[in-house]
Amino acid sequence: GVKQFSDQNLNKVHTKEEADGLWNQMVKLKKALLDTTKNYDEKVKAVSLTHLTSACERIVRNEALSEDKKMLDFCQDIFQLAAESKYPEYDPKYHDNFDSPHWSSDPRIEAAEGIMILVRNIKYASRRNLDLILKLSQDPVPSVRYQIIRRSHYLFKTAKSDMWKLIEKFSREEKTNGNLAATAVVLESLAGIETDRVLDLFEVIESRQHIQDRKKAGTHNDPIVSTVTELYLVRNNQRAKERLGVYLQDAVKFYEEITDAAITSINYLIIKDDSKVKAKEDEIKGRTRELI
Repeated sequence: GVKQFSDQNLNKVHTKEEADGLWNQMVKLKKALLDTTKNYDEKVKAVSLTHLTSACERIVRNEALSEDKKMLDFCQDIFQLAAESKYPEYDPKYHDNFDSPHWSSDPRIEAAEGIMILVRNIKYASRRNLDLILKLSQDPVPSVRYQIIRRSHYLFKTAKSDMWKLIEKFSREEKTNGNLAATAVVLESLAGIETDRVLDLFEVIESRQHIQDRKKAGTHNDPIVSTVTELYLVRNNQRAKERLGVYLQDAVKFYEEITDAAITSINYLIIKDDSKVKAKEDEIKGRTRELI
């Protein structure tokens, strides 16, 4: 059934035939969920909607279905429907502390994950879907917002302006530790493309969050310090060099940052078989030794 399909394809991509074989069951379940003449238990409806939304999230992952308008339109409708669910319900005692990202499946969580994957397809990067992403990025439940920010770079090719608005808003306004750390991780992936913009937002995040708090969120190598270090060592970026200099001026205050910078640097004493790096191997090793 729908739940079995979702569970079986949690960490793998299904075949097109498997998705096609699920079509009738999904249509039937959607019809039942929208049937106002039946008095189904609210929790039962929420669980069923969660399974259906999760199955759609698995489906839109499959690039083999990127031209299947009927299937993708259906999934789009389910994401929009699930985003209006009351679940998960906000509980300040449980949700205000989001140091380490964790969650259980609920309709809005699955909708947030699914819509972010769907809009990688330019045909579905519509204003309606982008507005839904904005709405979910402001959800009171941090695990819903997490699904948006951790995948915000998915918008790079289809809605870059919206992507940067999301990232900047999270950098400046997000209050939970886990989501702010996730924002730093996303910026790490963009550092080689828009370096100055990333460094600007790194400074904002560092002013709001200590490195130890980012590590509580599960980042073993701090995404900010490791990226700043690599930008200097590999690209000889002067802003990155200046930021490292700030750390080194106060070894007591920035002990954690200096430690992470040193660990990152050591990796560059042994240049792997990377043609882009090999071309500047002597320069990189020279800066590495100097920094260490």
